[in-house]
Amino acid sequence: MTPVLIITITIICLLVAIFLYFFWKPTLIIVLTLLLNSLIYTYYLLFESHWIIRTIIAVGIAIGISLIIYYSVKSKSSSSSSDSKQLIDGMVAGNNQMTFIVNNPLSVNQPNGLEYTLGGWVFINGLRDIQSYQYIFGRTEDPNSSNSVGMLNSNNPCVYISPHTNSIVVVCSTFTSKQDNRITLSNIPIQQWLHISVVCKGATVTCYVNFKPIKEIRLDSVPLQNGDICIGCTANSFDGYISNLVYAPKALDINGLLAVSSTAPNDNLIGNSGPVSMNISILDSLWN
Repeated sequence: MTPVLIITITIICLLVAIFLYFFWKPTLIIVLTLLLNSLIYTYYLLFESHWIIRTIIAVGIAIGISLIIYYSVKSKSSSSSSDSKQLIDGMVAGNNQMTFIVNNPLSVNQPNGLEYTLGGWVFINGLRDIQSYQYIFGRTEDPNSSNSVGMLNSNNPCVYISPHTNSIVVVCSTFTSKQDNRITLSNIPIQQWLHISVVCKGATVTCYVNFKPIKEIRLDSVPLQNGDICIGCTANSFDGYISNLVYAPKALDINGLLAVSSTAPNDNLIGNSGPVSMNISILDSLWN
């Protein structure tokens, strides 16, 4: 095998790594690095063989390593998903007061810090004509303590509708800030189902909409994780419905979210909300 061919294979591997990085990160970088090293090292290890045989053996070893890593990661993701808890199996109104006590583990400490995932299907029926943030769901230590615009002092995390707008705001309290760490999703459609998940991994919080990562922030300090998961716990609850709310003590990726979440909302109404008539419409595209 000529040096030109070695350089060509190296460039191809790097291009594949760059392309696939957006579909499988960061594990893919490890896989592609091992794949590239296998190609080069195996070539020199078997330098006495014909270059075709060396290439076949190198590619085989690289594929074998990639498959081992892939199924190891897949198995770990499945294990993480098995720890999840489905809090709502059906649909409840946003003003239906429900509290879910989260037993240990609250989250699982990983090398990068604590982790958790909280998410479910949300249907915004309409925007209330009030000056306060409209509470959707979240985790809080004190649902009765809020500021002048209705935002709780304990958001671990909490999801709101911003006053007089169709924007969703995710707030994550830390040891140094109660309400300053926010993710804002603008132009949320009304009367369509959305799956909203908040995933915390160390000091990084990512918001997923319909199982796609939309926005991410870096917190200013260690996030808080105490309290119970609540819906309808404030006077400023939103006008709408929540379906199939799920909590996991680990940071789930897209595959993990799909494994623990239903691919469509469950419109079986539970609680004391009365009968509901609606057309099930799921947003299947992103917005600005």
